[in-house]
Amino acid sequence: MRAILFLTCAISVSAAAAPLPRGSFTKPCSSFEEDDFLISKLDLRDGAWRRVRTAFEESSCTTPWIEYREVARVKRFQGSDLDLELVEASYVPLSGEVAEALNISHFCGKADWKAGIAMPVTGLTCDDFRVPKLNAPVYAALRIEGDRALRLGEDSGPRDGSRPDLRPDKWEENPYLLDTIRE
Repeated sequence: MRAILFLTCAISVSAAAAPLPRGSFTKPCSSFEEDDFLISKLDLRDGAWRRVRTAFEESSCTTPWIEYREVARVKRFQGSDLDLELVEASYVPLSGEVAEALNISHFCGKADWKAGIAMPVTGLTCDDFRVPKLNAPVYAALRIEGDRALRLGEDSGPRDGSRPDLRPDKWEENPYLLDTIRE
């Protein structure tokens, strides 16, 4: 009986997945879809995922115009499978001109956008993007690359992470690079 218990413990320890990295990571300026350019920041700590994607008007990522922020709880990380639970998503227009354009177009069904103020959009449809609902599962993919980088799965087509079988199966072109390690 002791041998079985020892073997079970040994197998469990050897099969343990690498822990989710902790720290702040940045993906440098890169193109997104056809005409947007983003700098993305990801903070992983204490079982939380916080990502801010800042969109810029030009390929040099000089003039920011809007941020998309998301906060999620990390539920599971095994292999490259990362299961999240959405806590909140929001957009922040970064100028009065952008806020006015969002108000005119009723972006996300809202007409009270203000520059510099986060507008919660959890569960809403914003243009052709359906933001997950509060506590909705998000099935992501994350690959650790060395000790200073990680790469996320790319949401593309039907592989939107809404179900485990729709988890992204391709990797984003550019990795996130470690800025600081969080304790």
